[in-house]
Amino acid sequence: MTESENLLEHGAVKAWSQLGPQRIEPLSLEVLKRGKTSAVFRLAGVGADGSAVIAKKYPAAAAAVERTVYEELLTRVPFPRLRLYGWVKDQKDDYCWLFLEDPGGLQYSPLSEEHRALAGRWLGTIHSAAMRGVLAFSLPRREPSHYLRLLRTSRSKVRELLAHPAMTEEDLTILRTIISHCDVIESRWDDLENMCCDQRQTVVHGDFAAKNVRIRITKAGPVLVVLDWGIAGWGIPATDLAQFAGHTVSPDFTEYCSAMDRCGTPLDMQTVRRLADCGKIFRLLDAIAWACSWEVGDSYSRLKKPVSLLERYATRLTDALRAAWGIDSGRSGITNRLVEEAGIRQTLRKIVNRLIADPALQEDLMQEGFIRLWKLEVEQPGRTRSWYLQNCRFHLQHWMELGRSLDSRKRASADKRVTLDGVDDELQCPTGDKLFEVVSARDIVSTLAGHLDPSESAVVGGLADGLRLQEIAVRLNLSYPTVLKYRRKIAALTIKLGISTPSRALRSRNAGGSGDCHRSDHRRAPLSLAASKSVGYADRRDTIVPLRSDAVAQSRCLKKLARRPNHMAEDDASSETAPIGTECGQPTPDISPKVDVMARSAFQHT
Repeated sequence: MTESENLLEHGAVKAWSQLGPQRIEPLSLEVLKRGKTSAVFRLAGVGADGSAVIAKKYPAAAAAVERTVYEELLTRVPFPRLRLYGWVKDQKDDYCWLFLEDPGGLQYSPLSEEHRALAGRWLGTIHSAAMRGVLAFSLPRREPSHYLRLLRTSRSKVRELLAHPAMTEEDLTILRTIISHCDVIESRWDDLENMCCDQRQTVVHGDFAAKNVRIRITKAGPVLVVLDWGIAGWGIPATDLAQFAGHTVSPDFTEYCSAMDRCGTPLDMQTVRRLADCGKIFRLLDAIAWACSWEVGDSYSRLKKPVSLLERYATRLTDALRAAWGIDSGRSGITNRLVEEAGIRQTLRKIVNRLIADPALQEDLMQEGFIRLWKLEVEQPGRTRSWYLQNCRFHLQHWMELGRSLDSRKRASADKRVTLDGVDDELQCPTGDKLFEVVSARDIVSTLAGHLDPSESAVVGGLADGLRLQEIAVRLNLSYPTVLKYRRKIAALTIKLGISTPSRALRSRNAGGSGDCHRSDHRRAPLSLAASKSVGYADRRDTIVPLRSDAVAQSRCLKKLARRPNHMAEDDASSETAPIGTECGQPTPDISPKVDVMARSAFQHT
């Protein structure tokens, strides 16, 4: 078979021949792009006056969108456009061949003021013309809800990739950064929608980048020619206005507003800038969705490129978040948002009033509810308000059932003496409105570390940092059962050293008491409030008792450390409930002294 016969057998040439052109056989066939779902070829010499023709094969839906834009929009604007020779349905699958004029021309540069001015005039004219057209029912939607779906889908795929065995620690850091950014964006989604509200919808190119724009030199001067309308849609034109996000066109705003005003659809500069900030985030979400086109079972060699793209997008998202809301890298930017709202406080007050009638206990529950709400919004951003409030209500109900109120009668008979610096000061803890001064759990951790080997001491340190057992296992490169075994050994050591006291059920079993105590009660003997929190071990079914007078570590700065917000709470391995203790260094709501000790010390637990 000759070279000429090979060209005639090519799918692009066969499809081109169905249009009945004057010339079928190309001088040459050049592959411009070949992807999973699309392919682009240049057929030399088969077009008008011997020019080249671009043959694009891609899904029929995208081909229909591009054909609609060429036939129903670009014919109504006074700008040069690519000639559409026609389209052919592929006989084998749901694909189409689209044949367009070769754009030629110069490459667009967003660093050129002249090019950006051309882009601003062109884009303003196109947007204004589309607003007066009837393309809304012919194009896919590109409203903010479209990008929210992309965010959630991409984040879900990234989370699945966290379990891939070939991912390096650097790769996992990139993936977690993307997830964190997506959480912040979703928590601020109402703000994004408000930035776009009340804006007229129009045609959105969707990929208004330098690669899809050419500059043609004509007798009247340079003109802009725009390609690749396959992902165009109908919605808010935010992504087309994005500035310097990757290789975006970054049109000039002054020329854009002037073009809109001349066409009878004026738009002020402030609104355009706001849309551009919003569009930068939308465009990055779109790019992340394209990068997440992998399968979880793919080999690392196929995943390496998408992960490297995500690293690039993570950096750009950081800049976009700072531009839109002033959020610095590494900060969530959502702390105390709901707690500070008066409406949320009133709703939480109604919930508390329905739970209990005692005014004093109502105040305790209000402060506990505020702490719970603050913790939830920091650790699980993006939820609805009703979800946060329902979670707070269930938490308060559970709190009351366990007798965890500060005035709980369960503490009435507990040991109330606290020893500081090894001297028995006979500090009597009042049983009324005052709570005995708690001792810093960090000194207990220090005492425990002296009786443990390095691996077990590292587990204590992880618990003291507020990490869950799974996170400790990853940090120390240990298996989860090993970390769980160490935690139980640490718990037993606190009892042996006298730092904590066994539960009543355990004492009864050891004394030959009732046989109602289950085996799990013996195996998971609850500790004292301070010791159990210091090692992340607690049994919610038993009374929590204060420290014994002879069990406090020797330290001269316990009073100072007791005032620090040392977050050392760790839930049971099977529990999904977040601890209530405040994070170290984070602001806390204004709370009463009784609840303040409970929220800021290491001894608080759900």
